[in-house]
Amino acid sequence: MIRGPKCIPYILAAVALSLITVVARASVVSLKDSEYHSHATCQYLPAGVRITRQFELANSSSRRRILRLTVEPRLSTAPGIVKSLNPVETTRVVEPHQTVSITLKLPTPPVPHNSYYSLILTVHQGSTTCWLSTESFVLVPEGVDGTEAHFAGIDSTTSGNWLHHYGTQAFYLSVQNGTASMNQEGVELGRGSGHDEYKDTPLGNLQEVQIAQKFWSDKPVQDTRVPYSAAGFTQRIAVAFSTQKMPEYNNATHKSFVFNVPLVLRASTTDDKVHMLSLYFLDYARVKLRQRVDLYDKQGQLLDSRQVPPFGSGLYMRYRIKGSVVVIVTPETTHSPVCSGMFLDPAPRKGFLWASK
Repeated sequence: MIRGPKCIPYILAAVALSLITVVARASVVSLKDSEYHSHATCQYLPAGVRITRQFELANSSSRRRILRLTVEPRLSTAPGIVKSLNPVETTRVVEPHQTVSITLKLPTPPVPHNSYYSLILTVHQGSTTCWLSTESFVLVPEGVDGTEAHFAGIDSTTSGNWLHHYGTQAFYLSVQNGTASMNQEGVELGRGSGHDEYKDTPLGNLQEVQIAQKFWSDKPVQDTRVPYSAAGFTQRIAVAFSTQKMPEYNNATHKSFVFNVPLVLRASTTDDKVHMLSLYFLDYARVKLRQRVDLYDKQGQLLDSRQVPPFGSGLYMRYRIKGSVVVIVTPETTHSPVCSGMFLDPAPRKGFLWASK
């Protein structure tokens, strides 16, 4: 584990380079991504440590320029609450056809749980703003309240034969008229977000439509795409978690229509360990279902978003997670969303904040 000041060299290794070319009021800007999980949907930062940002101010004109660089941090620890923190400001004189480098070491605030953090970067020449950019992050605290989610790939070979492959710590399966589940201490899989009756998900209250199932067959089948779920996990029933369609009225057109409601699932962990969350999707009737999977933390920040590849043969979307995540499966066809099962297993900590291995 990397703790406290010991992690600062690791943090300072990630440097964003901003190139700013000033010609009177014109500017050309190139912003290099941070090295913090740049392939993820969001960028993570460890809360309470310093980060380094390096800038180069290039004056390509024939006149001396006095440029003022300002960094304005803003923090949101809850939806709808945004706090402006102390800005950092520095002024430089840039001679004609010269470049000035500026290195800033910026503190990040300690937070009780995952929080949204943004840096508003501006360059002014007098009263004129000649460059503006924003970097956004999710601050992750050390301990059980810090949440991360990293996509770990797709398993398209195991199919419905999850026994002895998945679910060593927890599983949650849709079965005929109910669920089959197992949860070890400190972990739990379920439907809905599980943390507020009237604000069930980052999308709002969907609790009343989270009880539906999708039945393709109510009798055991021999299709190995279907996961074992019945009769002591010796039989396969073609059923999945799903949602009810909801009616809606358009006031502008005065017409009623039906829309598909996203499927909301959750994986809650309180053991401060990294787990492999695997979601099994099966398009049993091979009707070319399309859907998207979004992972949120409990505060509603988007951690990962991606399309599910064609899943007529069944596939597992796998994520390494720490903390508690809300999974939202959104349909992209006229069909309701489906998920046949969730599984939780141990996973390595390598690559996670606050971890050295």
